[in-house]
Amino acid sequence: MQDISGKRVVILATNGFEQSELEVPLKKLRDAGRRFMSSR
Repeated sequence: MQDISGKRVVILATNGFEQSELEVPLKKLRDAGRRFMSSR
């Protein structure tokens, strides 16, 4: 994974997205030690 230190990352999901399209990138970011906020 590219170094994203100091960067902000946004994951957008809309109606009809597949669960894995959200969970896989989110897990990789968490595994890399990134914190995030979620808005539902």
